[in-house]
Amino acid sequence: MSEREHITFDFETRSEADLKKVGAYEYARHPSTELLCLGWKWRGRPNVRLWHPGFEDLAYIQKAKKKERTQRDLPPQPDPVDLFEAVHRGAIMEAHNVWFERCIWEFVCVGKYGWPALIIENLRCSAAKAASFSLRRKLEHVAKDLGLPIQKDMAGNRVMLKCSKPRKPTQRDPDSPWHQARADLLTTFRYNVGDVLAEECLSESLRDLSPTELELFQLDQEINWRGMHIDRPFVDAALIVGAAAEDRGNEELDEITYGCVGKATQKIPFLDWLEGEDIKVPMKINKKKKLVRTTEAEGFEKMLALDSEWQEHAERAPHVFREATPKGQSLPEHVRRAIEVWLSVNKTSTKKYGAFSRRAGIDDRVREALLYYAASTGRWGGRGVQPQNLSRDWPKNALEIIADVMEADFSLLGFLYDGDNVQTLLKRIIRGVITAAPGHRLIASDAASIEARGVFWVSGHEEGLQVFRDIDAGLHGNKDIYCWMAEQIFGYEVFKGMKERDSGKVGTLGCGYQMGAPKLVEYGASMGVHLTLAQSKKIVDGYREANKPVKDFWELTNNAAIEAVDHPGTTIRQNEHIRWGVRGRFLHCRLPSGRMLSYLDPTVEWGLTPWGEEVRKVCFSGTNTYTRQFGRTDTYGGKLCLAAGTLVL
Repeated sequence: MSEREHITFDFETRSEADLKKVGAYEYARHPSTELLCLGWKWRGRPNVRLWHPGFEDLAYIQKAKKKERTQRDLPPQPDPVDLFEAVHRGAIMEAHNVWFERCIWEFVCVGKYGWPALIIENLRCSAAKAASFSLRRKLEHVAKDLGLPIQKDMAGNRVMLKCSKPRKPTQRDPDSPWHQARADLLTTFRYNVGDVLAEECLSESLRDLSPTELELFQLDQEINWRGMHIDRPFVDAALIVGAAAEDRGNEELDEITYGCVGKATQKIPFLDWLEGEDIKVPMKINKKKKLVRTTEAEGFEKMLALDSEWQEHAERAPHVFREATPKGQSLPEHVRRAIEVWLSVNKTSTKKYGAFSRRAGIDDRVREALLYYAASTGRWGGRGVQPQNLSRDWPKNALEIIADVMEADFSLLGFLYDGDNVQTLLKRIIRGVITAAPGHRLIASDAASIEARGVFWVSGHEEGLQVFRDIDAGLHGNKDIYCWMAEQIFGYEVFKGMKERDSGKVGTLGCGYQMGAPKLVEYGASMGVHLTLAQSKKIVDGYREANKPVKDFWELTNNAAIEAVDHPGTTIRQNEHIRWGVRGRFLHCRLPSGRMLSYLDPTVEWGLTPWGEEVRKVCFSGTNTYTRQFGRTDTYGGKLCLAAGTLVL
């Protein structure tokens, strides 16, 4: 049996639509979207083929005679029949972020030119393949990270971007809608050829997705293609109400600051005004590792909520937002109100209504909302509307509130829900945007405490697993795993509804991965549970005492990874479920599910733990958790356990 044909292909396009705002699906469907060129290459053959629809040199048209001008035009090329025949034969068609290429092929090539349709089973994606190796997705990044012999042409990329967007009319040339000078188009064509070569080089340097992973990737494509149905009238009404609330907030902010800050988009004036009121503004460490002022919501929320012990912790952990006011000082009432208004107007959650509106098609469906293998552990991420980040604070009377919002009357909402901020209302009910399509039902499900179950199972924590079995059997009555954990920490019975359960929840979800007390304070705050450093330490100590198999598993995991790096080419069996090994440039961890975790260019080096102990660590090239920059970083047993424990199913 002959080897299956494998073709790498890449489009360059232009459109009046904004790709980043509307997404690839609606971009491709926009009537103005056109092809600039298509490049493709058969694997094993030397040259890249290129097709374009033909162009006039509009930059030359104003200053040349017709005969001279036509000599500079690029005549249309005949249809790529050999490519069509390969598609009919079932050739594998691979692109970097193949979702974009699929959308363009379907709505421009098939819809406008009558080309043959692609079949999802034949599509492959080198960006998904890179992500499965814990590498960065963008072609220019991953090619650099791997040191590939073919790199992305960033100078050509700038010219391509120029040609892909409408141009502003000039006095000399008021009629030409696009940048399409011959030189720019030829540069774009060369750039496209370079991209095809770089994409093929990347794909050949990495192992293909396993059959199981390929099925998951194709399922992701199907889900994104079908999209999720939204309640368009509700979105439109929410946008009207939200705009009115924003205007009201800006008016109040202008009044409080006596005109110093007219809108909640004016970041520098707002920070300057706060400092003028003798308020120490929030600070953070930026990507250049410099301490800078910030208006991010987390900093202001901590100004309003955290007690004096957080100040002590923030001074010890400068990567965390710092407390804004000196110890023991409270915010003046007008400053507090200004910060509250600022947070209200800038709620990213309410701005999602705009994202839903921009990305929904004429069938009221939002596509491209999920991203396969967004995290190095393989978890899905969100794109566009970010559906995983919708507010969980769903009110009991949500349907009633939605009905009132549908009236699109800001003053009515203020009257009906006196004392409840309208922006907060919109945030709390945003899940109501996603609905079942007519004739269908919307069903939601969730795996209960799946991370805790996973880490108990993979570490052999039989006592903890038995607690889960008893809870599932109803033997614990009005209790769950968080109540059980709180009982281990505090030494007395805890039931749902008790405040101690919050500590049990933070401990269960955070401490399973070797989280220390300072980090747990930060983690708890992100969940709305504000802990002192002493309270956090009590939770950490209680968790480790009650879950010794998990604590032991951290060390076993770290030692297995180190041994694998010390002995490349061998297979280290950590236990009956997990195997480690270095193959090529990657340290791999094979999970019980068969999925692989990957770490680029691993080494073992001596280093200090956060608590000052000198230990051997696994170091690798990856994205730093705090700076989000790619470079050399390290890991430890608890972090490795986080990856393994959440992916055992």
